[in-house]
Amino acid sequence: MIVIGLTGGIGSGKSTVASLLSELGAVHLDADKLGHEVYRRGTPCWEKVVAEFGEGILDADGEVDRKKLASVVFGDSARLAKLNLLVQPCIRERVEELIEGRRVQGAQVVVVEAALLIEANWLDMVDEVWVVASTENNVVHRLKVNKGASAEDTTARIRSQLSVEERKRYADVVIENSGSRDALRAEVIEQWAALLNRHG
Repeated sequence: MIVIGLTGGIGSGKSTVASLLSELGAVHLDADKLGHEVYRRGTPCWEKVVAEFGEGILDADGEVDRKKLASVVFGDSARLAKLNLLVQPCIRERVEELIEGRRVQGAQVVVVEAALLIEANWLDMVDEVWVVASTENNVVHRLKVNKGASAEDTTARIRSQLSVEERKRYADVVIENSGSRDALRAEVIEQWAALLNRHG
């Protein structure tokens, strides 16, 4: 079984690439969605996060309100680092469980989509790192159209992440997503064929 670690900055098109890979036969694991799972009320991760950041981050049902939590940690690098330190091991454990489950089921290719794949040091969990890259202008435009995000907000978030150049240093494959969806699809199909060829 081949495990691809799929990463890229905000608005780069990771999810689009992941869905194209799913269409080609890969099993898609979304680390962000799994992140929501490990925050569920009563889990060990929930307890650690509430102990660290207080009950002010909870909603009326006692679940972690991600917007409240974000407002506490973003803009404060020390608190954000602390949050990642608490949560990343929980998410990693869940991802590893699911990869193993897919291995047992006989999956050929698993794609782990993770924005923080490099920063969380999950490289040892995957066989190849695929980086989705897009220009800043494209990302700003994409997030404005799709999510109504302002150029200022998007630019600030891009600047707070690893740069495209830094990500590319870790990449086995770089998917350039600065053209049309058809061009992206063609590139993903080409890289998929090359992947299967490499791993024979």
